[in-house]
Amino acid sequence: MLFVFDTSTLIAIRQYYLRSSGLFKHFWGWLLGLMRSERIIVPDAAFLELQGKKRSDRDNESESADQQVDKDGSADQQAEKDEFFGILVAEKITPRLPDAAISRQYDLIEELLASVKHDLSEEDQEIMATAKALGATLVTEESPQKNLPKKGSRKPYKMPGACKLPGIDLKCLNLWEFLKEATEGRRCIPNELL
Repeated sequence: MLFVFDTSTLIAIRQYYLRSSGLFKHFWGWLLGLMRSERIIVPDAAFLELQGKKRSDRDNESESADQQVDKDGSADQQAEKDEFFGILVAEKITPRLPDAAISRQYDLIEELLASVKHDLSEEDQEIMATAKALGATLVTEESPQKNLPKKGSRKPYKMPGACKLPGIDLKCLNLWEFLKEATEGRRCIPNELL
């Protein structure tokens, strides 16, 4: 199963599973392994948000996030903007750049969202488009919307609610639900990861 991580999920991981503490060494090994094997996808839009940039900034720059590691493998100064971004760069986890399939899904999602009030940024829409194009599950820490706004409502759609819209139809989990689903059926043998 493929998972696409929203920026809010990356931030939650950074906050709750401190890599520097050493307590979550196995968790980080497992997580980065899933990223290297591309079972967890980090869209370029999430890389940009971790750097405090917008999608439009990418279009104006010639260098993408996967080019920010120099020849000897050390992270460039951009990595200091966010600890998680620094980890991704240091571990050579590259972002999923938008391709034709993602661009088509982005246009479709943008069109579907035009008829409803929403709080989704261009980056959120690109993250959703990446999940849709790959047939992946979206993982976000945005609050789920159990009661979707009615047509003409002032209440805006958030990412989990927008995922339920006809035509988008994306499975959406939070970090805890992802951890349960990704490890379902897995039994940990003592010291198996040491």
